[in-house]
Amino acid sequence: MKGWHQPLSLASEFFSRMLASRTALAVWSARFAHFERDKTLNEFVDEAAQISARVSPHRDDAFYRRIRRYKYRQLLRLAVRDAAFGIRMEQIGRETSHLAQAVTEAAVKWALGRETAKWGRPESSSEGDGFGFCVLGLGKLGGEDLNFSSDIDLIYLYRGEGQTSGGSSGKTSHREFYAKVAQALTQSLSAQTPDGFCYRVDLNLRPQGRSGAVALSLQAMQRYYETFGRTWERAAMIKARPIAGDFGLGEEFLNSVSGFVWRKNVDLALVDELRRIRFQINLSGKISQADIKLGSGGIREVEFFIGALQLLHGGKNKLLRERHTMRALRKLTQAGLLSISDADALEDGYLFLRRVENRLQMYEERQTQTLPSRIELQNRLAKSLSFQSWDALKEQIDRQRQFIGNAFGILLGQTARDLLPDEPLLALALDPEAHTEERLEALGKRGLSRTAEVLKAVDQMSQMRAPTLKFLADIVRTPDPDAALFHFVDFLSHLHAPAGYLHILSQSSMVRRRLFNLFAQSEYLSRYFIRHPELLDALMMPAEEKEKAAERIKEELAQRLIRQPHLEDKLSALRRFKNEEVLRIGLADLADELTVPHVAEQLSSIGDACLEETLYLAEQELRERYGDPQGKRELETITVIALGKQGGKELGYHSDLDLIFVYSGDGNFETTGGSRGRLSHHEYFAKTVQRMLTFLQIRLKEGYLYKIDTRLRPSG
Repeated sequence: MKGWHQPLSLASEFFSRMLASRTALAVWSARFAHFERDKTLNEFVDEAAQISARVSPHRDDAFYRRIRRYKYRQLLRLAVRDAAFGIRMEQIGRETSHLAQAVTEAAVKWALGRETAKWGRPESSSEGDGFGFCVLGLGKLGGEDLNFSSDIDLIYLYRGEGQTSGGSSGKTSHREFYAKVAQALTQSLSAQTPDGFCYRVDLNLRPQGRSGAVALSLQAMQRYYETFGRTWERAAMIKARPIAGDFGLGEEFLNSVSGFVWRKNVDLALVDELRRIRFQINLSGKISQADIKLGSGGIREVEFFIGALQLLHGGKNKLLRERHTMRALRKLTQAGLLSISDADALEDGYLFLRRVENRLQMYEERQTQTLPSRIELQNRLAKSLSFQSWDALKEQIDRQRQFIGNAFGILLGQTARDLLPDEPLLALALDPEAHTEERLEALGKRGLSRTAEVLKAVDQMSQMRAPTLKFLADIVRTPDPDAALFHFVDFLSHLHAPAGYLHILSQSSMVRRRLFNLFAQSEYLSRYFIRHPELLDALMMPAEEKEKAAERIKEELAQRLIRQPHLEDKLSALRRFKNEEVLRIGLADLADELTVPHVAEQLSSIGDACLEETLYLAEQELRERYGDPQGKRELETITVIALGKQGGKELGYHSDLDLIFVYSGDGNFETTGGSRGRLSHHEYFAKTVQRMLTFLQIRLKEGYLYKIDTRLRPSG
């Protein structure tokens, strides 16, 4: 056993100092005779549990001190196993994870005891059930492959709402109780003391990240993932497992979100999201080449590649639902998704880089993946890994990273193309790793003619986080794919918050087809829609009858306005109604479901309805202000006469309305009086017309109703 001191001192300056300064640790290590023996999870858990059992829940300092000393003894053991005995990386990762799990389990028991003394037990909890509180481990901890100095990714979950039984500080809600347990637990693991710390705790993978509650109930957690869960959260859940507390609760939760994580059908949005994430990985890799995790050909690329294939195929093949990265890699070969030779090379490269990473972190117990820049540290790292020189080590690192980088680009790109046997050309066109000439050629073969401009638009759409592959597959099926794509990208660029629109379009193939066909076939309606993005709601409704009777149009508009309490709301509703109806007619027109005369008649009927309602609104306003236009025997009236295309029911999409206005009676009579006094009938009806024209032509958020031409009236 004496042979382990020199390799350890070469690999870890941190432990060399610790052994020199902590006599008890040096004595413990001298007596310990089992560095080479593997250790089970149960052994770690039993040892750590004795610490929480022996320490009063009121003695934070005592628990902190003892659990940290235990952690560093075991970490020293693992460092010796790595540096002196070259234990397989899988075993080092497993035991490092088991140590973290055991320490977390002991901390959970201590935190629960601490808070129970203050607040009592939660309702429906019994001895041994973890008090309805579970800690989920994610990332490398969840995958039982933890690094020497990793953060641990945790999520805190509790059974449900209620109230505690009461303790020295009274009673409290379950929400508050478990939040206090979570805070005490996190602090016990991450606080820096004279004895060091246990683990840096990362809670950012929980629902809503840093802005979310520190602990969530089972129901709230399920509701979040069912409603708001995102692709990266699906990827994170691949490795999630209960590591402390109520394991039954943890398994119940994971089973309930299995459908969210593992989709049975190929998800084109997922392919797009993976491509976007891959682009970000490539981008970050270009600025961090010294980083063997984040740089090109680094550890993250292997993990991303494996996780992507798991998400894409794990819905149908339960064999692939594996938390451990290397075991998942082997199962991908069993499923026929990866050749044995590629898997062997990826495994060799990954495990080699992981051992280098472990040594980098072991040197000063720092979370780092960056190769040293100082010559003496480079040589020291090389010797600790049994290389003759830094150049020899660097050559091996570069060789492994080059293979991983190539595999990452080629294999994942090929995977995306293989998933879409009907659209391999589009998958190639969207692959940023492919040559530009190949991408342009692929676009041309799928019916897009202005390929250079199209490629620019496609990349722009990808940057907006649109599910590009799904959308482009529909766009190339339209009569004019170039026009459809350019109009769609223009539409997205005009939106202040495109995420909501993208979500609707990604979920509804019917809405996508309607919109893309519109963009492909009509420049006017495309510009109209881009100005009025709220019309997307109209595309979501079931297809209406292709033709409506004039009376029905008037009735629907009247019912729409009755529901609006204020004038401005009514004017906005008028515009929305007109926009929706023009869109309805336009879609039927493009589909050849309406003849040209019928289109004109439908547009004219909308004009008639809008004129009738705006005249009514104007008259209503003028009567409140000036009273009724009472004549000798009855109320006088005004009529609107349409000329030109509106008069002949031949209105077009772009047409103005040619109008004249005629009122009855003697213009010298006065109104009966209102809030602003009286007016002559001539002034009253002139103001009525002016107000009506304002209602028709004023531009609101939804646009204007019609441009009006009154030059055909007598005297012009």
